[in-house]
Amino acid sequence: MQVTSFFSDIENFIKKNQALCIGTLGVAAVIYALGNLGGRVVSWIIECVGTTQKTNGIGIRHFNQGSVNVPLVKSEVSSSNSEDSLLEKIANAQYNRGYIDDALKTNRGITYNTTAKETFISKVAEGRFNNGFINEALKINREITYNTTAKETFISKVAERRFNHGYIDEALKINREITYNTTAKETFISKVAESRFNHGYVDEALKINREITYNTSLQKALREKASNYYYSRGYYDDARKALRN
Repeated sequence: MQVTSFFSDIENFIKKNQALCIGTLGVAAVIYALGNLGGRVVSWIIECVGTTQKTNGIGIRHFNQGSVNVPLVKSEVSSSNSEDSLLEKIANAQYNRGYIDDALKTNRGITYNTTAKETFISKVAEGRFNNGFINEALKINREITYNTTAKETFISKVAERRFNHGYIDEALKINREITYNTTAKETFISKVAESRFNHGYVDEALKINREITYNTSLQKALREKASNYYYSRGYYDDARKALRN
């Protein structure tokens, strides 16, 4: 009886307030429709106009269409990792099209994946080096922060190439950029010093040899060789000086 009375009350209310009920339902329907449509319109406007101006982000759809300068649509990049991945793709695309500066600028936007970031830097530096742009290659290589092994291996490679082409001072200057791999650094210094000594430039060889700091046995070996050279020619004072470095 209570249930029947409850529904009867509702029926009487609807009959008495029919216009009000219909109006309420209509408003609710309009709000619902506008909510869905409005959301789509707003998303469409954001996508078309591009309200965010992040220089290191480009929408995935725009990238796939080849338009790499369209501002980022935030909804298209769900996380920092996915954004890094997108930036990797864009940087490589720009590099493959010959836009070196743009590619490096894009690559600098990578935040978390430093391995990919610095691998790309190495790739670009290597490319510029192979095309003969030595100073530019070294400048690019200096952007590497974490992978010092790759960074200094490249420096050694460039120094070696310049030495083989006869640019002694330049090769030594490049080699001085090495900070951590002192073994490679001082092995190269010793090699250059030895070469200058074998070509008869003993004083120059000793001067170069003084750049060796840690591998004292390596340094001492050339000093003794220079001392013997001077002694065999009767330059006894020079022989003593050579030993004292």
